Amino acid sequence: MNQIELVSNLIKPLAEIDIEAVSPKEVFLVALRWPTDGWVSEALDWLEQGVEIDSEVAAELESFASNKQNSQSKRHQTFTLAKRWQRIHESRP
Repeated sequence: MNQIELVSNLIKPLAEIDIEAVSPKEVFLVALRWPTDGWVSEALDWLEQGVEIDSEVAAELESFASNKQNSQSKRHQTFTLAKRWQRIHESRP
């Protein structure tokens, strides 16, 4: 599946995605790597709907947050999510 087809899945709620055919994590990562931040709002909505943050997702959130070409509000959101994940996972033994 090409990247346009992947991110177009973000139009639907996460619960409507056939996870056998499409990886929600892959869709999320493609959205964060998109040349513009147009898909980020939908991708962040998917986080609220159940896409889990792991080390790869956290790294991509940080990368998005450090790109000054992205909107400030989205950079702040992604930075906060990445740091929250890091704090939780650094405190584990």
